[in-house]
Amino acid sequence: MEYQFKDNVPYSVAVLVLGICSIVVSNGWICGIIALVLAHKGLEQYKLDPEKYKSPQMLKAGQICAIIGISLRGLILIIGIIAAIIWGIGNIFECEGFFDIDTVKEVLQKMIDKID
Repeated sequence: MEYQFKDNVPYSVAVLVLGICSIVVSNGWICGIIALVLAHKGLEQYKLDPEKYKSPQMLKAGQICAIIGISLRGLILIIGIIAAIIWGIGNIFECEGFFDIDTVKEVLQKMIDKID
């Protein structure tokens, strides 16, 4: 009886490396997107001939890392946007020459009166 060595699922090592990089690297969303595309291609090839390849666990682990990395980058982006908005609003109200707080209150009150 002859033992056959099975190959890794195509792109599994690349997907795992890119998935980990998507968590660690500052522009990780690029690595994450590439990892997800390669994972999709690798899973398609695995489904065509599962007897030829080992288990796709490494491919799925890389895919999960890529999803986590993209999610973290999205969360950081949302937090950055919110912080920029809060910082911008704070700077607007601190500029005495640009906006007076009483003037802002009057304008907001007029807007509320128009809505009612």
